[in-house]
Amino acid sequence: MKNTFAFLSLIISFVFITSCKKDITQPGFSDIPVIQSFLQVGSPASVNISKQIAFDPNAIYSSDNVNTLNITISTNGTSYTLTPMGNGNYVDSSLIITDTLQYSLQFNYNGKFVTATTKALSKPVGFAQSATVVSIAQVAVGSSSSSTYSSSPLPAPIVFSWTNNDNSYYIVSVENTTQNPALIDLNNANEPARLFRSSPTQDNNFQLNPRQFQYYGMHKVTLYHILPGYADLYISNGTSSQNLATPQTNITNGYGIFTAMNSVVLYVNVLKL
Repeated sequence: MKNTFAFLSLIISFVFITSCKKDITQPGFSDIPVIQSFLQVGSPASVNISKQIAFDPNAIYSSDNVNTLNITISTNGTSYTLTPMGNGNYVDSSLIITDTLQYSLQFNYNGKFVTATTKALSKPVGFAQSATVVSIAQVAVGSSSSSTYSSSPLPAPIVFSWTNNDNSYYIVSVENTTQNPALIDLNNANEPARLFRSSPTQDNNFQLNPRQFQYYGMHKVTLYHILPGYADLYISNGTSSQNLATPQTNITNGYGIFTAMNSVVLYVNVLKL
């Protein structure tokens, strides 16, 4: 899950760090915390707290230490105090996220009560795939992919499907899990990312084009059932002045996101033709 949460966090980092650039021309910078919390059903609760990066040299920060806050999450009538782990990370291994339950985040920062609420979603239903194995020819050094695939055509796209009767939002991530996997295109001088993902969708299917694979080996395909708030944040990630001045958030007296998701996994093995 570490790599998956990394790509989720990148969206948060871009929106809320770049939004702080507006403070250069906006006097009265207010030290408001940035929260990143993606509660995964079946996993312990975790939260990351960070400070904004103000590009105004005259910005005044509060004395609050992001590593010594009293972070609590409440659910089903019980409140849990999370343990600080350093670098703004807080966890509680005794609080395992359960689907359909509501979770509330609370803590004090800079004299204000920071709060957020989310609900753990149900597990995706009916996740299926049209193929479990694909064979792709390796592109040799000095050759082009077009010439290679003209003589050894790529297989048809793999179709992943699921049940979505209520127009929920989903994200599909694909991660190579093979240790030291071989490159498909040997002309790729830079090491490509081993994980890629779709945009949020309300469809009930996703087509994975074989050209999207960068490596041979086993790939974990994860279908995430996500809340509209996370989809809105993803969609609002842009460079317009409106997005930078008013970043999407579901936190009261804070920026960022406090959300929950549920997932199921399938696998695809990419073989050398």
